[in-house]
Amino acid sequence: MSRDNCRNIEIKAKLSDENEFNEKVKIAANLIGNKETEILKQHDVFFKVPQGRLKLRYEEGKTPKLIQYARDNITGPKLSKFDILEVKDGELFEKMMNASIGTLGILDKTRHLFMYERTRIHLDKVKNGNNAVYYGLEFEVMLNPDENIETGNKVAEELMEKFKLKKEQLMEGSYFEILNS
Repeated sequence: MSRDNCRNIEIKAKLSDENEFNEKVKIAANLIGNKETEILKQHDVFFKVPQGRLKLRYEEGKTPKLIQYARDNITGPKLSKFDILEVKDGELFEKMMNASIGTLGILDKTRHLFMYERTRIHLDKVKNGNNAVYYGLEFEVMLNPDENIETGNKVAEELMEKFKLKKEQLMEGSYFEILNS
């Protein structure tokens, strides 16, 4: 499986602690009608690249995926463009990439995934290689190829209200950049 030329509108927010994290999990569960949600264990390896971001994602029970993505480091809704490619031998691929371009670092994540209409809602507990812990919330509003970004921005802003997110909680960069700065 590979996906290319994908786009979404993304929001990232910092949650203060585990209590706020659990509060947001309840909001998400109510939003989707208390249906079952997925809890994913992810291990991301970030590589040194001249532009954009490149990571290899290991996920329990799934084939590793190489994810290349680009987005502006701004708060609020932002356009994210990405491509995903399955990698049959993740460990060999990681070794080759590290030897050729270098590794920036790793993140381990426990992700609660909720699907709401066209949006992936992620509630994440993230750890870096130094075991620093971070609680985050992401919205990924999937865009069709012919849709403009204003459509996705509107959905993201409506979700920000439903989750009672404050402007000061919004993040500019990635989890990796926040935990390793």
